Order: sequence, then structure tokens, then C-alpha cells
Amino acid sequence: MIYLVISLTFFSSLVFASIFKAEAYGDTDKVPGITRSDDTLVINTRSTMKCSVKADFTNNTYESMTCIQPATAWECTYTHPITNVTGKVSATVKEDVSQSEKNVEAYVDNLGPKISSFTPTSLKNKVKASYAITDQANQYFLNKCSGIEKVELILNRQVINTTNHLVGQCSVSGFLIGTIPNFIGKVNASLKAYDYVGLVANTSESQVFIDTVPPKISSSAQVYQAGTKEVVSKISTNSSRVIDVDVEVVVEEDTMSVSASGNFSELDKTRSKDQSGVSADCLRQGWNNTHICTFKNIKLSPASSSTRCTVKATDQMDNSANQSLVLSFTVVNDAGSVTRLGPALDKCYQDTCYLKSGANEITAEISTSSSFNESKVRIEDTQAACTYNQTWVCTADVSSFSGKLNLEGFDDLGNHLTAESDLIIVIDSTPPNILGEINTTPECPTSTETLYITFNVTEAQSLGVTASAYTLGISSDNESKASCVQIGTSNNWACTLSISNLKAQEINTNLNLVVEDFAGNQLIKSVPVSICVELAQVPVLIDKIITKGKLPKIDRRTASRITVKTPLSLEIIKKNKDVEITQTTIVDCSDTPGMAGQAYMMNDEDLKPILIIPLKYDEEWDEDDKVKVNCTQEFMIKHGNKIYTLPEEEHITAELEVFNQPLGTLNESYQKKVDEIKKQIIRLDKQIDKYAKVYTYLGTLCNLAEGIAKVNQVLQSLKSALWGLCVALEPLGIGEVIWNTVNPFLSGIENFVDSFTWPQGWVPTGGNTVGLLLKGTCAIYTCKLYDFNTYVDIGVSIGAYYATRNNIIITDRQCDDEECITVYEDGTIEQVDKETGETQIYNGQTGEVTVYDANGKIKQYISGDGKTVAYYDDNGKVSYTKKYNDDNTYTITNSNGISQKYDMEGNPLTPLPPAREFNNLQSQAPEVFEDPLTYPGPSPTTPSSPSSGNPNPATTNKAVVSNEVTPPQPSKQTPSLSISLKTVQNGFLKAYGLTTLYDVLYPVYTDYTKIYKGFEKGISQLFGGNVVYSDSITGRVTNPFKNFDLYGSNKEWFNLNTRMQNAIDAFLGDDGSWIYNPYKSKHYDKFCAPAILFNDRKERQILCKRLGCIEQMVKEGGPLEACDFEYNLDMCLYVESARYKIEGPANLGNILGSIKRVFFSNLLGLGVTTTYLFVMPGCVHYQVPGGATLDFGGVLKGWRAAACGVSGSLLSLREIIAFAKNRFNPLAGNAPVDIPATGMDFCYGVDYDD
Repeated sequence: MIYLVISLTFFSSLVFASIFKAEAYGDTDKVPGITRSDDTLVINTRSTMKCSVKADFTNNTYESMTCIQPATAWECTYTHPITNVTGKVSATVKEDVSQSEKNVEAYVDNLGPKISSFTPTSLKNKVKASYAITDQANQYFLNKCSGIEKVELILNRQVINTTNHLVGQCSVSGFLIGTIPNFIGKVNASLKAYDYVGLVANTSESQVFIDTVPPKISSSAQVYQAGTKEVVSKISTNSSRVIDVDVEVVVEEDTMSVSASGNFSELDKTRSKDQSGVSADCLRQGWNNTHICTFKNIKLSPASSSTRCTVKATDQMDNSANQSLVLSFTVVNDAGSVTRLGPALDKCYQDTCYLKSGANEITAEISTSSSFNESKVRIEDTQAACTYNQTWVCTADVSSFSGKLNLEGFDDLGNHLTAESDLIIVIDSTPPNILGEINTTPECPTSTETLYITFNVTEAQSLGVTASAYTLGISSDNESKASCVQIGTSNNWACTLSISNLKAQEINTNLNLVVEDFAGNQLIKSVPVSICVELAQVPVLIDKIITKGKLPKIDRRTASRITVKTPLSLEIIKKNKDVEITQTTIVDCSDTPGMAGQAYMMNDEDLKPILIIPLKYDEEWDEDDKVKVNCTQEFMIKHGNKIYTLPEEEHITAELEVFNQPLGTLNESYQKKVDEIKKQIIRLDKQIDKYAKVYTYLGTLCNLAEGIAKVNQVLQSLKSALWGLCVALEPLGIGEVIWNTVNPFLSGIENFVDSFTWPQGWVPTGGNTVGLLLKGTCAIYTCKLYDFNTYVDIGVSIGAYYATRNNIIITDRQCDDEECITVYEDGTIEQVDKETGETQIYNGQTGEVTVYDANGKIKQYISGDGKTVAYYDDNGKVSYTKKYNDDNTYTITNSNGISQKYDMEGNPLTPLPPAREFNNLQSQAPEVFEDPLTYPGPSPTTPSSPSSGNPNPATTNKAVVSNEVTPPQPSKQTPSLSISLKTVQNGFLKAYGLTTLYDVLYPVYTDYTKIYKGFEKGISQLFGGNVVYSDSITGRVTNPFKNFDLYGSNKEWFNLNTRMQNAIDAFLGDDGSWIYNPYKSKHYDKFCAPAILFNDRKERQILCKRLGCIEQMVKEGGPLEACDFEYNLDMCLYVESARYKIEGPANLGNILGSIKRVFFSNLLGLGVTTTYLFVMPGCVHYQVPGGATLDFGGVLKGWRAAACGVSGSLLSLREIIAFAKNRFNPLAGNAPVDIPATGMDFCYGVDYDD
């Protein structure tokens, strides 16, 4: 059994043997698993049995450890000094019994901690330092460490806070907070870290702003009425009234804002609400450090004169301070006494006061140490308003009461107050009344004057009245008061309100005049007042002074014996109705001949005074039998609110007729008058002779122009007949030779006439200047410039020229033996083949090409994009069209709309329709022109042989306008410079009414027999007939060809009576043409030579008539004024004209209106002239030097030369005849120029040469 127990014991020990703990460390720091490189290594074990150790320093043999057994386990220790260890120290411990082993290691820690992050921030009054720190053992074992032992926060080089960490923590992070008391500014913050082997790490210093200075609260406070700055210094301890106050506390603090709270429970003995934690509104005063903190609506009802409260203030940096305050008050437990209760003193006399019915102002004067700011006072149960001015006065508008006046109320402290008045009250319900008118003097004062308002007032009950007015609108004084004086012992008062310091402005306003009695009854009257300003200027406000009624006549006989007081009725015409004449001076008539005393005015108070002029005979009257009254008068003027200090001077003039002779012989003045009339007659004789010569010269020029124009008309008529004959002779081969021989000469004649004799229109073309001057000369000669049709034609001619000038201005022209190429300004190119007479027109804007034959008929058309070609038959209708497609094919469409498609070789691509519906026209294709700029002549190619040289228009013509082109119809031809003869016949010639030319030209063109007969008739008429005399401008033109009848057998087609129907001549419309008749007024005759002669001769006859009358009256002693009266009447009626007297000079509005009416009444005639000059074919080239060469083409082109020549010559001749038929051309019999030939010659027998 003993063996068994021993065995079990040994077995148990063996089985449960174990090493509970094994560690190695340096003895200096005693950090498990860590040692310094030079230290004493300590190995500790705690095990069941004793242990031994094995390591390099034991030569790898086990050595016994020092063991003790304090309890159940063995604790063994082994020490060994080490030096210069760099990495780690390792050892193995073994339990002696169980032989179990454990390895122990101690790492050398020679690397200090590292502060990887350090961020100091301000927490207002504290510094917060956030950090992150790591620790490593050595360079071989970076993941081992002794651990961060502690971290220190250093502020201004003082350790402020420290934190510790556990052993073995190789990485730590966190933050430290610290502060410095009573410090404001930037603090230097740094961090220091220690590991467990004593190694240290530091950071550099960083500056952080903190403020740890607490606010400073003043030891006193101010108490105000709530919402005011009225200091509360008094309280009533007996009153239970609680008032609201504001408590202000001053806090000194450098930060921008402060918050405050307080405990004011002791201020309210009633404890009406909790005031233990009241917040304040704090406001910084400017940029200083003073903050005013106001505790609002604090309940105040203290139990004693001194109460305590506490205040806490916290600044922006969370620094706070507490202050205990003592608030002291003066105790007032009495409301005071009422010293007077009643109306205002000015409504009372001794103890009796007068009140009006209704509301009256009652005041109470209170003597008190308290206050009545809250106006808790009622007078006769009416709320009063209390104010303080040395004493407290409470006022109420009391409407009704009986007996004595009573007052009851409370002061601001809650003390009760009562009072009763001893005054006697009298009720006066009647307001004062104004007697009579209210007068203002002066009526319109200036700023240097005083305005007085006077009036009388009646008042029955009161002891007196007052009056005042609010005058700030007219014066610098706010209010002006009147002085009222009682009239005797009556109830009436005389009041005068004086207003001074008036404004220097123009003012018109109403003043409210307030009249008040003792009781306060008021009467308000609106008084209109005006304030004027003075202007040191001379006014111009009187328009004129005119005479009224029939002027008196002066009898020389009477005036030569006595002074004749001659009255003149006048009227002063003001420029404005509100002009006022305030003063006048004595009229001065010293410049009037024959004055015999002082002139004066009667009834000069109004605007129609009578001027009395004392006159005696004076020789100056005899010059023209008139007394020339010349007076002046000065006026002082007021206009509105302006007073002019300088006078306005006005002239009074009149001419008084003088009759009879003075006692004695004829005065020398009459001889002077006669001599002057004779001089006027002699002057007119010279002027008449001069204008007669001018008239004759102008007539000669017009005669020359008329003769040349009529010769040209004959020659151009022959040219038209010759052209028709040449057309008929062309099949014989001699027509073109004849035409080319004669046409240049005849066209040159037309060119000369249209340029140098009588051009159409009024636009200078560079070659018609001489012709326009000659035409204008004839216009003056025939007074045609007084016909507004002339100005209409000038305007329309200029407008038409500039509207179509691009179509007629030639920029380049080249001709050779084969062709002529003309380039126009708008890009149009005309190419004429001299051999065939065919014309090709290229439109430079659209790219279209149009081909005409020698007769002007359209033959072919090519669209702008070159893809469509149209061919025309002899009647000018589209025969068929050929359109090139995008797929290298073309389509032919006939006039019936049937189409056939072909390839470029001419092979049909679709089945041919029946022959009756479609004819294959390829073999009939006419010639095609190429590019008009390079065309050398007609091409023989046809559509069936495209390779023969005919280019595809789609590729040769680059000008593209449209892919879908409709060929032009004869009635809508493409614009060109060529048209068909038929168009000329049917349109151009008929538009002019030239029916004879039409009857000749068209048969010439169609029938050789008629052509020859027409030519024969024209030759025979060359030597027959006469020019009608009345159709001549000058009446002196004779027919250069004997007995030639200008108009042929049928004169009606050229009759001027049909001018409005046919509208041939744009000058002949009469509507509105003769507003200003040059024969009736010398003021309108400047551009009419015969009218000047006519008017001068009329004036000469009237002067001779006057001279004879005066001489006869002198002989017989008759009244000379009769001669002057008749002279003035004749001059008005026959020389100046009544129209001129009424309307004055020519009126622009009438002229423009007449031109407008004439324009619209002659539109068709204006169109004819425009057509001739500018529209196709356009004959304006005849007015360009050498321009007639345009018509030097082949025989079939010559129709234009014939048409332009005949129509141009006829238009010129018709215009000449229009000048001749002008109603104011004297040769037409409407205006006799030679006055003596029409009646009595008043100059016959009158001697005016001496």
C-alpha cells in the first residue's frame, strides 16, 4: 500500500506538471519580452516543478535556476548580464520533472517612439491636441516594441496634461485637452511621448489661439420703463401694482458677443412669474469691449428700497463670470395733489371759463414726486394724456359733464389720486361770424412787401376773439396771428392779419383763416392770395395797338386856320388774356408832323382808348396827301405773377388822308408827286423794251426748235415708209442695201433732234443738255413752267431713269463685220448676227438665254440651269421642249404635252406613241445657240448627233436658277432689248394713239402692194398741205415742204381735244394746273416772259391813268384822294391781284397738292413717255451722242430705228404743240400781251417825258 501511495503521488505530479509562465526581460525596465542592449537579462518561470534554463550564454546546456515555492507553484529566476545585444536574446526553460520546455525571448528596444500625427486646435478657451504615435523595438524586429508609456501636452513649455498607455501598445492615437487660465492670445502647443524603455519623442511647437479670460460684470445696473429709456428710480412699497421694467447690465469682454442670464426673483414681491433664469439681449457698443445686456420685461414690485439679484455672463469662448447686484430705489407712497383742473387759461376770466358745445380740452396740473407716464388718469371719465414740463399736466377732450369737474386716477407707482375743480363753466355753442368782405392788400405783393388781410368779426357771448393763419406756404413764418380790436362796446371786432417775410416765388394759393372765440368755437374761411416776383426786364406782351373804325380825314383848309383835335379810336391787342396794364405814361406824338399841342388819351382805363391829336397844317402832308401819325406810349405790365419793373414801349401809327387845298396856290409837294409818277412810267418803258427783246429772242429759239422738229417728223415718217419698202424688196436683194444707205442719215437726224433740239423727258443723259436748255427756254417763253404737269413730268422722268438705268446703260460694246456684242450695266449681253439679223439675249442675273429672229420673234429659249430648251414656231408658240435629265437622258415634249424619252445617242427609251399623238421631232430640231459669251454663229448640230460638237447645256451653262423651267410665252417675254414688230404695232404705237403710223407700218410689213402705195402716198404728201398756224409756238413757222399736210387726211387722231382720253402728253392735264396765274399778279410772273410784259404794260397804263387824273383834279380843284383811291384799287385788281392780297406768296402746300393731283390725272400719259425712253426697246439711246448707231443693223433689225424715229418725232412735235396750246401762251389768243390793242390807251396824250 505504501508503494502504491508513493507511486500514485509521483504519477500525479508527473501528470500535472506544467510551466505556467515563462518570460525574459531586462532588469532595468522590467518590461516582459523587452530588454536594453546593455542590461541584466532576467528569466522568470512559474511552474509545477523547478525549472532550468539553456541558452547561448550557458553554452546551450541547462543550468539550474533559483527557485522558491511561496505557495503551490515554483517561481524560478535566472539572471545574466548582456552587452551590445542588437536583435533579441533567446533561451529555453525546462521543467525538471515533466521535461516540458518553453522558449523565451527578449527583444532589444533601442528605437524611440514616432509621433506620426499632431494636430492642435482651439476649443475657444482650451487646446485640443489630436495625435497618432507608433513604437518599434529595433531595426530587425520593427513589429516588436516596449509600448507607449505616456503622452504629455505642453503649452508654453509647461506640461498641462498627460495620458498613459499599456505596456506593449506599439500604436496609439487619441487627444489631450489643456488650457492656461486667464490667458488670451496664441499659445505654443507641443507633444511629448515616452516608451517603456525611457526613449522620448517631441513635436515642434504650433500656435493656437485661446481665450480663458472671463467677462467682467459691472457691480451696478440701470432700471428703465419697459421699452423706453426712462429711468425707474421710484417705487411704492404700499402698492400691489407690478410694472414691467428693463434691467441693463454692463459687461466688459473683448470677444464679439456675450450671453447673460440672471435671477431677479427678489424684485417682485408678488411672485407673479418665475424670474429665476431670465436671458438677456446683449449688444456690443461699437468696436470697444463694452457689452450692454438688457433683461427685458422684468416684473418690478419690490418689498423694500433695496433688492438683490445675480447675473451670469458667458463670452464667446465659453468663459463665464457671476456677479451679485443690489438695486436701490426711492420709495414714494403718495400720488401728489391736483393744483388746477379746468380749460386753458385763455378761455377763462377769473373763475369763469367758457366752453363750446361738444368736446373741450380740459387740463389738470398735478404737483407730485411720482410720475404719470402711463396716463392712468381720467377727467370726467374721459381718458387723459399726461406730459411733464416742469410739472405734470394731464389733458382730456371732455364732451359732456355736469356740475364740477372731477378727476380720478393712479400714478405710475400705483398710488391713488382724486380731485374736484372750483371753476365756473359757461357753455357757448355759437361760433363767431365775419361781417362783410375779406380784403387783401396789395393784390399781389412781392417779397419786399407785407400782405395785409383785414376783416370784421361779430361774437355775442365770448369776451373776445382771435384770428390766425398757417402761412408757411407763402412766408418763412409758420403761423401769423391777427390783431383784433373791439369796435366800441358792440359785439364786433376789427381784425388785421399781417403776413411778412413773403417768399420770392410765384404763388397762387388759398389761406385758411381761422377765427376763434373764448369758448374755442372756430370759423374757417378760405382766402385766395397771390405772391408776385419782380423782373427787371422789358416785357413784350402787347402785340400791337391798332386803329378801329374809319379813320378821320383832315381838311387842309380847316387845318391851316385852326388846331384840329383829331380823335383816333384805338384797340390795344394783348398777346395773352391775363396780361394786365398797371400803369401808362402820357402818349408822345412829337414825331407826327403838324403837332400843335400835347396829345392825350381818353378812356384809357380799358383796352379801347381814344387818342386825341391836336393838328395844324404842315407841308409834309403834301408829299402823299397823308398825315403820318407816329406816337409812342410806355406801359407797366403785370403778367400772371410777374411784375415787370421796366416799361414796354409801343408805337401807334396811322395814315390820315388829307383833302382839299390849303388856302393859297398849289404846293411844291404835288409837283414832287407828279415827278415821281413820271419816273415810274419811264422806268417801266425801259423794262418793257428789255423784256420785249428777250421775248423776241426766246421766240426765235423756239421757232428754230419747232422748225427742226417738224422737218424731222417728215423725215422720220419717210424713214418708216422706206423701211417697209426695203422689207418688201429684200427678196430681190436690194432692200438691205437701200436701208443701210439711208438709215444712218435719218437716224442721225433723229439723234440730233432728240439730243440738241427737243429731247423727250427731262433727265440729262450727257448728250441732251443743249436740247434740255432749249426746251426750258421755250417753257419760259410759253409760260409752261406755270403748268404743274411740267414738274410732274420732270419728277417721273427722273424716277423712271434711275429705276431702269441698269437696263439702258451700256458698259461695253464691240462690233466687227459679222456681229455686234453689247454689254449692259445689269449684266445683260446682247449679241446680234449681222448676216442673219438674229439676236441672242443673255440675262446676266438669271443665266437665261433667249434667241430672236431678225423680225424680233422669239425662236429659242434656254433655262438658267441649261437643262431645258424650248423651240418656238413661226407664230411664237412653243413647238416642243427638250429637257436634259440627271441620268444622261433627255425628254422631248410636244405642244400637246406628249413626252418621249431618249438616251444621249438619240435612241428612244420608251415605246413611241401613235404618230397622230406624237411626232418624232429629232430630225426637225432647229439650231441651238451656245454660250452667249463665246457664240461664233449658228450651230448645225441636232439633238440626234450630240457628239458633233453641240455641248450639253447642263454642263456648259453654269448659271443655275431652277430645275423646273417654264418656257416664256410671247405675251411674257424675257426682258431684252428686242421685241417683235407685232408687239410694237399692237402695244407701243397704239398706246400713243399713232393710228396713222399703225395703218401704214402694218400693211407695209404684210403686203408689198400696200407698202409701195403707202410709200407713194407719203412722197406725194411731201409737197402738199399747210401747217396750221395756231399749232405753232411762235406763229412764224412755215412748212419747208410746199403744201405738205402735217396731219394727213384724218386730223382727228392728232387733235389735242382727245389728249385726256388717249393720255398721249403727260403735260396737258388741266386739273389744278393754274393756281397761280402769272397774268393776274406781278408777284407770280418771274418765269413767264409774256406775263412780265403783260403786267408791266398794265402797271404803265394804271400809272398814266393816275397821272392824268391828278393833273385834271389840280386844274379843277377836285379831291386828289379820288385819284389815289382809284389807283390803289386798280393796282390791287389788275397788277397785284386779289389772290395775292389774300393768300400772300406761293404756298408750298398748294403747290404739292396740285402736283399730286396732276400726277394721278396723267398716269397713262406719263407711262407713254416712260415707255418711249426706257422700256423695251428703249429709245433713250437717241439722246446719247452717237447712240443712233444702235439702229445701224441689218434690214430686219431696222424696225426699231423706224419705230423710235417716228414715235420720237411725233412725241416731240406733240409736246411742242402742247406748249403752243398752253392757255397762257399769248399767241393762243387767251392772254393779250399788248394792252393798248385791247382798249383805251391811258398814256395817250399824257406828257411824262419832261
